[in-house]
Amino acid sequence: MDPNDRLKLVLAGIAELGWKNSIDLAATADASTRFSVPGLSADEVHEALKDAAYAGLFAGEPSEGDGSMRTWHRPYLSLSGLQSVGAWPTADRPAVTTRWWDRALAALVHLRDNPPHAGHISGPRGTDEPTSPVPDTDEHTYWLLLSYLLDARLLRAIKQQGSLEEVALTPAGSSVLGSGARGDGPLTSFSAAQRELFDRIAGLAHELPAHDREFLFAHRADPARVVGANNIDFPVVGDDVSQLEKAGLLKWTSQNYVTGLNFVVTPRGFEVYELARRRMADRLAAVERDVLTYLRGDEMAQRFPQAFRLWLQADQQHASRSVNATVVGHTIREAMQMFATELLDRHRVDSSESPTQTVARVRAVINARRDDLGEARSEVLDALLAYWGTVSDLTQRLEHGAQKEGEPVNSEDARQLVYLTAQVMFELSRTLG
Repeated sequence: MDPNDRLKLVLAGIAELGWKNSIDLAATADASTRFSVPGLSADEVHEALKDAAYAGLFAGEPSEGDGSMRTWHRPYLSLSGLQSVGAWPTADRPAVTTRWWDRALAALVHLRDNPPHAGHISGPRGTDEPTSPVPDTDEHTYWLLLSYLLDARLLRAIKQQGSLEEVALTPAGSSVLGSGARGDGPLTSFSAAQRELFDRIAGLAHELPAHDREFLFAHRADPARVVGANNIDFPVVGDDVSQLEKAGLLKWTSQNYVTGLNFVVTPRGFEVYELARRRMADRLAAVERDVLTYLRGDEMAQRFPQAFRLWLQADQQHASRSVNATVVGHTIREAMQMFATELLDRHRVDSSESPTQTVARVRAVINARRDDLGEARSEVLDALLAYWGTVSDLTQRLEHGAQKEGEPVNSEDARQLVYLTAQVMFELSRTLG
């Protein structure tokens, strides 16, 4: 594996940790401290961390002992390290949706709406309890988060031993928030279960008429349940509902500790729900845009000129007003056959299989490159090969007008096939190099 790729994998793993007092790279380490990266040995991870520390992307105190130990005390990424793995905005990438950045927004909103008394914030008290004002974040992670905000000049403070004094948002920090919602920050600062629960409740409320948007939290039931109009009734974890209420996403409308607690989604809750939906749509659109930009660009045209010509033809066919899905299916089938042929030529691999046997021909290239690519990338390519086979089946369905299934094909089927073909060509081309 390329050293830069290895470094990025290791840094991405550290970014997911939050705060840890120590990490142990040994395979026999306790699960609470063990840190590993799939596909990399403990020595490779250790060397990558030393390279990252030298480059100013990572900080920690290594302990090697007699040479058999691989332990790092108080490990964390620097702000530059977070930016290097796309977890924090940069000038070139000003908009990101990651857990660290969402925590940062949550912290900024809290500090704006609840300025610390006399500008003072005490340091961690030595507990792992989630006592910070940012949901799903313990006090050590919150302290690290404040250091990132200071380094990013979104927050200003005077650092004292074990505390921060004269804490306040900078103009840049206030500008980041703009006129957004007040409260405890974006939904993504919560646990996955809490995000899923809120998305379900807010989604149901969004679809109901206004007079039916009040729910009952039957907290004494076993298990606890949320009940509402149109036969809405599902089990929940009681603390998850309480956390969403404390964050201002839900509001109690009546509280009967025998029958249950009635609640509604707050205006801020609907705002957060809509924001999450827009972000997801934007992220999916960005992925599709990146793939299609690559397929329509010079790199694809140079690497696979004939396949590119045919795919572009199918792209234009599906975009026309008189789109014919069966014609698109036929053109995509030819594009996939040509891509497999040009892939063989590009990697100098021979295959006795017929041009129509695209799965076997692509598999021949993957098998020829396994030793060079390593186990991790080979597994990705095996998955892509299965994906390729599924897309190939879709071309047959469209080309023959779905006669076997008895369902007519339409312009949406054509659009889907064109995009899925673009995606699998994109990933195969990039992964194989």
